[in-house]
Amino acid sequence: MEGFLNLAWLLPIPPFLAFVAIILFLNRNKTVSALTAIGSVLVSFVLGWPIAFAVFTTPHFGEHPLYGELFTIPTGTTDLMVGYQVDPANALMIFMVTFLLVMIFV
Repeated sequence: MEGFLNLAWLLPIPPFLAFVAIILFLNRNKTVSALTAIGSVLVSFVLGWPIAFAVFTTPHFGEHPLYGELFTIPTGTTDLMVGYQVDPANALMIFMVTFLLVMIFV
């Protein structure tokens, strides 16, 4: 279960990479742009499904959500931590948003 949950930070990366690729290279060809966007959303959906399933099948997961820290930014006397959190509400959003994006794009 931990392995899938630690992949939560990867969910926004495929659509962002598709956005950059479409803006920089693929904007002249509408078919390739559309397929790139659909493919990136499908990758996020495939990554999000096991995360949501792991959260929904783990009893009492809401009492002990998963926190992950990606990096910190020093800001004088304190540090600004950048990371992610996976709890049941976030898992529902991960599943629903990626599912709806697939339905809208396809």
